[in-house]
Amino acid sequence: MRVFLTGASGFVGSYTVRALLAAGHRPRALVRDPAKAARVLAAIGVDAGDVELVAGDMLDAEAVRAALAGCDAAVHAAAAIGVTGAAGDLVKVNVAGTRNVVGGAVELGLAPVVHVSTMAVFVPPSAPVITADAPLASPRTAYGRSKLAAERYVRELQDGGAPVTIVYPGGVCGPHQPVLDALMEGLAAGLGKLWPLPGGGVTAVDVRDLAEALARTVSSGRGGERWLLGGTTAPGPSTPTCATR
Repeated sequence: MRVFLTGASGFVGSYTVRALLAAGHRPRALVRDPAKAARVLAAIGVDAGDVELVAGDMLDAEAVRAALAGCDAAVHAAAAIGVTGAAGDLVKVNVAGTRNVVGGAVELGLAPVVHVSTMAVFVPPSAPVITADAPLASPRTAYGRSKLAAERYVRELQDGGAPVTIVYPGGVCGPHQPVLDALMEGLAAGLGKLWPLPGGGVTAVDVRDLAEALARTVSSGRGGERWLLGGTTAPGPSTPTCATR
């Protein structure tokens, strides 16, 4: 299948390109800077010549729609995180990007459409075990709030019968991370500070496993599902656990 993808210049998206190629798919990646994307992909052994790199921004609805045309499925892995440097209004950016990509893919009849959400939409948790069917929470961070708003929009599409699958990764780790994300920068900052030890812990999923899961979700052809991909939990006191399926 020809698979439209966002986030190929980033950590999860670049590895997803590699996993899609390994599964026999033809990725078409919307990227703001094709040269940067080529460098990121080369670092993990992907020849940019094997990927259709389309210059554009997920906030440009017309560019997204043009890049979606002719594709069979889509993976929306891009998101503004706002950990390093200014990212503007995260809610506005991430919701608009999700509407353009996920909503646009659904309108054009692509299937499945895979939306990469985050476990942050369930945190703080309402129960000792977090599941994909857990109640949505009230995230404390701007990133979490932006992903929650995008989550509500995507769930509306699901409820309307759209073939959208939502995946919820925990903290993502692994080699060749292009820039620090929320998990890595938080851990790095903690090395130089004396933090109180609250109840809880950190879930971490290897980026290669996450990418493989995304590629398999595309290959399955199914939609309308929700998957929690928490990975391994590094516990603190009274750690909520993650139910995996």
